[in-house]
Amino acid sequence: MRYKFIGKNLLRKDSYSKVTGTAQYIADLNFPNLLHAKILRSPFPHAKIKSIKKENALSLDGVVAVITGEDCRIRYGVNITDQPPIATGKVRFVGEPVCVVVGQDKNVLDKATSLIEVEYEELPCVFDVYDAIKEDAPLVHEEINSNIYYHYRLRKGNIEKGFKEADLVVENEFFYPHISHTQLETHGGVARYTRDGSFEIYSSTQAPFVVRDIVSRMFKIDKSKIRVNVPYVGGGFGGKSDVTIEPLLAYISTFVPDYYVRLILTREEAFKGTVLGRGIRAKIKTGVKKNGKITAVEIKMYFNAGAYGDYCLPIAYGGGQNSPGPYTIPNIKVDSYAVYTNLPYVGAFRGYGHPEGNWITERQIDIIAEKLGIDPVKLRLINCWKEGDINHIGVKVKKHYGNLPLCIKKVAKSIEWDKWKRKEEGNKVISKSVVTFMKSPVMANNAASGAIVKLNEDGSVNLYVGTIDIGQGSMTALSQICAEKLGIPFEKISISPITDTYFSPYEWQTVASRGTWSVGNAVISACEDLIRRIKENASKVFNVPPSKIEYKNGKLFLKKNPNKKIDMKDIALGYMFKDGHVEGGPPVGYGYFMPNVKRPDPKTGQGDCVAEWTGGAVGIILSVDRDTGEIDIKKISIAIDAGKIVNPLLARGQLIGGLVQSLGQAIMEEIVYSEKGVMRNDSFTDYKVPSPEDVFDTCFDVIFVETLEETGPYGAKSLGEHGAIAVPAAVANAIKRGIGVNIFELPITKEKIVEGLKNGVL
Repeated sequence: MRYKFIGKNLLRKDSYSKVTGTAQYIADLNFPNLLHAKILRSPFPHAKIKSIKKENALSLDGVVAVITGEDCRIRYGVNITDQPPIATGKVRFVGEPVCVVVGQDKNVLDKATSLIEVEYEELPCVFDVYDAIKEDAPLVHEEINSNIYYHYRLRKGNIEKGFKEADLVVENEFFYPHISHTQLETHGGVARYTRDGSFEIYSSTQAPFVVRDIVSRMFKIDKSKIRVNVPYVGGGFGGKSDVTIEPLLAYISTFVPDYYVRLILTREEAFKGTVLGRGIRAKIKTGVKKNGKITAVEIKMYFNAGAYGDYCLPIAYGGGQNSPGPYTIPNIKVDSYAVYTNLPYVGAFRGYGHPEGNWITERQIDIIAEKLGIDPVKLRLINCWKEGDINHIGVKVKKHYGNLPLCIKKVAKSIEWDKWKRKEEGNKVISKSVVTFMKSPVMANNAASGAIVKLNEDGSVNLYVGTIDIGQGSMTALSQICAEKLGIPFEKISISPITDTYFSPYEWQTVASRGTWSVGNAVISACEDLIRRIKENASKVFNVPPSKIEYKNGKLFLKKNPNKKIDMKDIALGYMFKDGHVEGGPPVGYGYFMPNVKRPDPKTGQGDCVAEWTGGAVGIILSVDRDTGEIDIKKISIAIDAGKIVNPLLARGQLIGGLVQSLGQAIMEEIVYSEKGVMRNDSFTDYKVPSPEDVFDTCFDVIFVETLEETGPYGAKSLGEHGAIAVPAAVANAIKRGIGVNIFELPITKEKIVEGLKNGVL
C-alpha cells in the first residue's frame, strides 16, 4: 500500500529547537523562590547510622534546612516497596543519600555538607551475587531474611528427557558487569510542596505518571494534587524511567513549603547516585542432536540488583523469560533470580534483560556449532522460530512475529559470510560472526497509552501524547502517523514537546520499545474520534446523519454527492449559518490503546503474556591484533523485522546508536568497584564509552524486513532498544573464530585478549 507520510524520511519535529539551542531542559528553567539542594552521601556500603550532627551546617548563612531520614517512615517502589527516599537507620551502598542541605545560595552547599558529622557503625557487606546467596551471607534487608527477593521460573516440556535425547551437552558460565547509562543530561528536577498539600514537580524523567503515582503513595494524597511536568529530556536509555531523585526531591520539599527546590546531579552523582544497568552471572546447559537440533536448555541467571530491588525485579522476569532466544526448543528450564547486594541499585537499561540473555545464548550457539562442526549460521537457521512453531512461552509463532530466517540470511549476505570467515593480514586476523536477537516489551498488563488531537480554525492540528521523546524521534513518527490518518500535510501537525500530567493524556511510561506501536495506535484512535466529531459538525451543514458523510484529506462530502463538500477548517468552531446561529463546536479527538496480554502461569511462565515480538540478526566483521589485543570493527550489519518502518532515516539512526552503545558494553564499559564497594570510575575520565573516533571508519548496514504487524499502526512495531542487544556476543564469537580465545566475561578488553592468547580461554 502506498502512503503519503508513512515510510518517508521527514524532518524531525524537534530539529530546529535542538539545533538552535532554544529547547529548554531542566537546567534551563527558572523559578521564583528557588532553593538549591546538595546531597551528603554514604562513604560506606553497609553501616548503621548512629548519629548525625548538623548544627554547624545550619549555622551558615544561606542554609535553610538540613534534612535527614531520622523520622522518615516512607518506603516507595513500583514493584516492591523497599526503598526510603533518604537513608533511614542504616545505609546499604556507597553513595546512598544520608543528608540533604537546602539553601538559597548553591555556592555555600559544599561547605555546609562538609560540616555535617555522621557517626557510622560498619556492617558486614556482600557485593557478588554468588556470595549474596550463601546461607550465612550478610542480609541487605533483614526483614525478608534472604538476599534473593524474586525468583522467575520458565518451564516447558521435560528437561531431563530433553538432555537424555541429546547427542551433545554443553555447559558454560557467563558474566555481564554493571554499566552506566551515561546520558548526556544528568538527572535533574525541581519540586515544590504547597501548604494546601499539593506537589509541583519538574523532572527529566521518562515516566511522569509513575512519578506522580509514587508521590501519591508516599504521602497518601490524591493524584489530582500532584503535577509532574517534563520539558525536553537529554537522553534516558531507561535510566530515567525508574524513579530516582524524584522521591527525595518531593520529600525534602515538604520541609520548605511554598519554595521551589532544585536538585541537579553532577556527573559523578549520576554514576553512583542513580540506577545502573546489567550486572549478571549466569549458567547455561544446552543439549543438542548431531544434526544441530536443540533438544533442551537449562539456564540459571543471578541479577545483581544492588541495594534496592524495585526495577531489577521485572528485569529478572524479562531477562529470564527471553533468555532462550528466538529458537524453537522443546524442553526448557529457566530460573532467574534478583539478588540484593551492597552496591548501587540496578534499573532499566536499553534492552531490559534481553542483552543479558542474548549474551549467554548467542555465545553458547557458536560454541555448540564449533563442537558439532556445523556452520553457525546454518545452526541458527535450523533452530530459529518459524511460523507455526511453539515458542518458549507456549505460544504459536505467527507470521507477523517477523521473518527471522530472512533476517539471518540478509545479514549473512551483507557481510559476505559464504565467501570467507577468517583470514590473516600480518599479525592481524580478520574474522566474522552472525548472531540473532529478539525483543518483547516487558510491561504491565495495563500499560495504556493515550492521545489527544485538537483541530484548529485554520485546519492545522495539535497533537498531545504522554510519551517522552528522549532523542528517539517519537514526536516525528507519531506526527507522521497522525498526518497519514487525517490525510493532511505533515507540516500542519504540531506536537507538544512538553508532557504535563495535568494536561497530557495518560502514558504508562516511555520504555519497552513500545512508543511507535502503542502510542501510534492511540494516535490513530484519537484521529478516528476527531473525524467522528468533525462529521457531526458537517452533518449540521448538510442536514444529514453523520453516517452519510465521508471524510478524506481534510474534506467532508456527501457519500452520494461528492461534489457537495466542505473543508474541515470551516467547521472547526462549529458552523455558523446565515442568520448567525452556530451548531456544533470545537472538535477534539481522544484515543487510547491497551495491550491485550494475560499473566503467565507463575509456576511455568507459560501463557500468552507478550503483546508483540520483534526479531532480527546482527553480523560483524572485525580484526584482532594478536600482539596487542587491539580490536578494529570493520563492519556491523543489522537486519530487523520491525514491521512497517514509519521513518527509515530515524529508524536507521536509532539502530546504529544502539549498535554503538552495545559495542561499548562489548569492549570497554564496566563499573569497577574497590574491595569496599566504592565505585572507582565514576567519571568520563575513567569510564570510557564509544566516541566518533572509535567508529568513524566502521561501515554500518541497516536492513529492514517489513512483515506487517497485525496489532501495529500501519503495520509498524517499535525498534528503539533492538540495536543494543546482540553486539557483545557477535564480537566475542568473531574473536573466537579469529584467534581461538573463548570470552565468557564482558567487557572484551585488549588485556583479556592478550591473556586469553596465553591461556586459550577467558
